[in-house]
Parts: sequence; C-alpha cells; structure tokens
Amino acid sequence: MNTGSEFAATRQLVFAGGRVVTVFEAGRAPYEDKQPMSRYKVVSLDWKTGAVRNQMEFVGHWGGMPHLLPTSDGQVILADSKLQLLNPNLEAAGASFPVDHGRADMISPDGTTVAWETFPGITLLNAAISNRLGLYQNQS
Repeated sequence: MNTGSEFAATRQLVFAGGRVVTVFEAGRAPYEDKQPMSRYKVVSLDWKTGAVRNQMEFVGHWGGMPHLLPTSDGQVILADSKLQLLNPNLEAAGASFPVDHGRADMISPDGTTVAWETFPGITLLNAAISNRLGLYQNQS
C-alpha cells in the first residue's frame, strides 16, 4: 500500500534543509460517505542523527497516498488534494494550490516546476518562489 510502484516510492521521501521528510499510511480512519479513509503521517527527521524533529498527521482517501516533492529552495510540497508548500520542519510556508482534477505528482529535476496533468494538457506551476505556488505557464 505504501509503495504501490517504484514511481510512488520516489515520492514518499525527500531531502530538504538538513532534514529527511517522509510520508506514509499510519492506519485506517472512519469512512466518509461510503469512502474508505486512511490516516497519513508526515515525519521530518534530522538527516545526520535520524531523530524525529517534527511530525503531522491528517486523514485522506484510502489508496490515495500523498506525495512529497522537493523544491529548489529547500522546501517541500505536500501533494494530496491540494499542493501545500511546507518548510522542512513541516510548518506551512503560506502557499497552497487546489488540485480539483487531474494530478500533480511530478517536479522538474531542478525543483523549480511542478507538472499538473489537467487532462487534456499540462499546466506548469512555479515551485521556485518561496512562500507561494503560482501559475508558471500553460501548455496543451
């Protein structure tokens, strides 16, 4: 469940700002309107010692493992039903972007651009500017 594919496994752990940040399923949650739900946990570890520094937990759709994307400026994007920019200590960096359709689980190798598959086409989002996610350019 936690690593349904090699691709998904590459989206469940990132290095950011002296931290290792990981996301995983932490257990089941009560159904919501006939929809099975899960508890997901995001943990920030000190990359040198492995000590847990921060953690957060939330409920999401079962089978919809959230993804993590590292940005070029040392932050982390938590991709679930929205894209949320986090600092390595898991504090919200003040930016989020709703993903009401399609998926956004790919980022450029340099950590500056998120690809949102909008079906049809792809919308590129700028992830390089601290404290905001913004529309970068639209391509069909």
